[in-house]
Amino acid sequence: MQKRLLASLLLLITSLGQAWNQDGHRVVAEIAYQNLSKVAKAKLTAIIDVEQQHGSLHQYLLQLSTWPDDIKRHGLTLFNRWHYIDLPLHATKVRLQKSDNIITVLQTAIAVLNHQQLNPIERGLLLRFLIHLVSDIHQPLHV
Repeated sequence: MQKRLLASLLLLITSLGQAWNQDGHRVVAEIAYQNLSKVAKAKLTAIIDVEQQHGSLHQYLLQLSTWPDDIKRHGLTLFNRWHYIDLPLHATKVRLQKSDNIITVLQTAIAVLNHQQLNPIERGLLLRFLIHLVSDIHQPLHV
């Protein structure tokens, strides 16, 4: 009986962990969109060129919020380390490594998105990750 109960609890916990995926990322993107100024919306529209997409900026941002996980599911693993950072559990001081991790990618994304002269493809890619990683970083299994 205890083994069945334990197995049932593990299945429940596993399925609840999956529930964050699309819904959680879209909720964070929705909150971000609701707090964007008109100037910020215009800048985002310039980056992603919504006219080539079929829908509004709002809907497109919600779609972008899950894109980094979508490409992982299709076998593109190049960016896997961007989704997390390993930190010591009980450290009082932490020295961040200069490797690819969620913190360095967020810092890079913010810097690149602030420079309009840089490559629009790179800016679009980093925008997708910025939207996604903001909702990843506070999760216990990502940090």
